[in-house]
Amino acid sequence: MEEKTSRPARFTAIAAVAVTAVLLFAPLPAGGLGIWQGQILDFGHVPLFAVLVVALRAGMGPPLYRPLGAALALAGIAEVIQPFVGRTGDWLDLLRGALGAFSAAAAIRAWESRRTRLQALAFLVLAVALPLGPIAEAAPYVMDTLESQRAFPVLATFSTDRELLRWERSQATLSRSSDGGHVDFLTGPGEYPGVALRPGVGNFSGYRWLCYEFRVVGAPVALATSVRTGTGAPDRTAHADVQQQYASGSHVARLDLEQLAAQGRPERLDLSDVRAVILFMVRPQQPRTIVLTRVWLEP
Repeated sequence: MEEKTSRPARFTAIAAVAVTAVLLFAPLPAGGLGIWQGQILDFGHVPLFAVLVVALRAGMGPPLYRPLGAALALAGIAEVIQPFVGRTGDWLDLLRGALGAFSAAAAIRAWESRRTRLQALAFLVLAVALPLGPIAEAAPYVMDTLESQRAFPVLATFSTDRELLRWERSQATLSRSSDGGHVDFLTGPGEYPGVALRPGVGNFSGYRWLCYEFRVVGAPVALATSVRTGTGAPDRTAHADVQQQYASGSHVARLDLEQLAAQGRPERLDLSDVRAVILFMVRPQQPRTIVLTRVWLEP
């Protein structure tokens, strides 16, 4: 005899599907996500589809394959539709959603099998093990973000390998050693090789100076710095660039943020919403190297 479901349970299931659809299909602000926010958004597929399976199981009743199949179908459809609504389809997100769905299904079976201890334990172990991959993937980003927020207004010290996660590379390499972060600007098809720091705290208002300590290895370099911020429009950013020649050896650069803000294009920089600090070179004729020691803000 099929188990009957209550009206509140059916309403909860419908609401869960609606909320899941909104979260999957609502467009995201272009440029609004930093590295760690993107990682958390990816990991969010795990709990999202786990909760969806639980809600659908309550609303649809047994057998369990029906809510599980519905959740997996929605996960697949989402990745097909997302490119058409301003999102990025990624089959790894389907995998993450599937792991969350199967984890929830295993937890439900563990509860339903609780009178058979060995079987319940096996399902419980499966429920815990399935999301371990996505957790291990997201955990370093979360830890680095928390560390960067505690260290603010220091933006980087290269004291841990995790700090490298807050940097993006474009025709450049970045590695860490005992003396700092080694940046190699490479030649190639790109005109502006560089590295971009995505700060854990993007509110630079109240600070006047952007500072970084570094050492030039070999011949002098023309090193450029770009500060990029959000604007009133979610799909645009503003930027200001400054370039200076540095001789071989150690230096401390101090850039006037107020001056940079006034030079922002296409509009004044919003220093309360800094998206990236980029160090780059313009069409280098040969690979060049600098060693970054520290990046910080001063009032």
